[in-house]
Amino acid sequence: NGTEETLQTEIRINEQFYKELYTFEDWQSINKGTFENYKLMSDIDFNGKANINTGINIARLDGNNHTLKNINLSLTGIQTGFINIVKSELQNINFENISVENVEGNSNIGIIINNTGDINNVSFKNIIINAPNAKYVACITKNDNSNTSEIKLNNINVIGKSYISGFIAETYATSFENIIADNITIKGSESYVGGIFGNILSKQASELTHISLTNSNIQGSQNYVGGIVGYMPYSTTSEIWLDNISQDNNYISGSDYVGGVSGNAGYGRHIEVNESTIVGNSYVGGVSGVCSLLYDIKFLNSNVEAIGNYVGGILGNQINVEILYDCHVIESNISSTGDNVGGLFGINNRILQYSSIENSYIKGRNNVGTLVGTNNMQVNYSYGYDCIVDGNNNVGGIVGYTSGTGGKIIQYTYNNSEIKGKGNIGGIVGNLNNTSMTETYNSHYIINNYAVNNIDGSNNVGGLFGYIAESLYKPQSFFYR
Repeated sequence: NGTEETLQTEIRINEQFYKELYTFEDWQSINKGTFENYKLMSDIDFNGKANINTGINIARLDGNNHTLKNINLSLTGIQTGFINIVKSELQNINFENISVENVEGNSNIGIIINNTGDINNVSFKNIIINAPNAKYVACITKNDNSNTSEIKLNNINVIGKSYISGFIAETYATSFENIIADNITIKGSESYVGGIFGNILSKQASELTHISLTNSNIQGSQNYVGGIVGYMPYSTTSEIWLDNISQDNNYISGSDYVGGVSGNAGYGRHIEVNESTIVGNSYVGGVSGVCSLLYDIKFLNSNVEAIGNYVGGILGNQINVEILYDCHVIESNISSTGDNVGGLFGINNRILQYSSIENSYIKGRNNVGTLVGTNNMQVNYSYGYDCIVDGNNNVGGIVGYTSGTGGKIIQYTYNNSEIKGKGNIGGIVGNLNNTSMTETYNSHYIINNYAVNNIDGSNNVGGLFGYIAESLYKPQSFFYR
């Protein structure tokens, strides 16, 4: 109606405010006990500086593509890291030329002790963390966030006891993508040792995707050691996937549960291991010591060396009820002085299909096969080409030994391997345990397989089977072609 009115209201602007850091003195002025936002406005060089401000709490740290560099910390007592907590966000920052030492028996030694914020575009370069008596030792010791991406790790050296890695010692399973790691050296005197992650805890369905590790040396003296991750759990309700993983020119060693990518894992796809050596005792695999489901897997020009049982070019032991397919080993050596050794799997407990091994050498003691050491379920549509298989007893062109429970199927396979051993040597199966077989109990279907082998053995040597526990039950129905 032409009159003027005034209205008061409130709005909220979602804008983060930061304290700007330009110099060493600015860093020293950070209040340890508060959670504030900080942004680097230039590189900060700590070279020659004493009494560096450590153990600080931060809400957000935006490096603005600058670098914190030349930091030397000798920590004692309750001092364990450069930054105590990053609560909300860590991004666009470089950590370079940093040395952290703590020879006491504390836990959680690293650059950042706890992180709960998303991490993006962060690099760690020329890092030394020496804590030989500590657990949870890494650039970041513990993590529980939602997303981590665009990470670069270069020339990282970490020494500790257990839960040791080049990036994060222990993290809940969330989204991790685009991590590049080169020249990583990890030495753990106990378990849960990995090139990038030591231990992953189950939280939600997630992926670790597009991760590479090159030119690295990962060593753990005990169990769960892997090129990428020492241990990650298997869960059907919260699946954790290793996806698009590349591993090249690395050395990984441990005791039990050792793998080129993981010591223990649930799910993996689009993985390649090349020009690497994996060394362990038992449950040792070129990709994982133990895993449930794998597909699109390559193990190339590499070595698996073990002194115990359950050893394979892909897996030491396949667990649970998943199907594994499109797994391939080429020009590699898989050897152990123990039992259950296979070019692909030491033990197969479910279904292996559309897989192969070529131009490789497989050596074990008992239950040794071109594809599988011991088969507890199915091997389908797979082959071994130009391989040498060398064992003691129960040595086969496809499977060394088939167990005596449940239904076993070996079908549509081919192999022309050279098979060598002492007893129970067969072109397809070394030892067929068909005890008390009927249509419904301990049934075996071995059909449509082709073998053309050079076979050398002393006792129970056959073109198809080395040893059969009982006369074949209805061979026209269960054993043909």
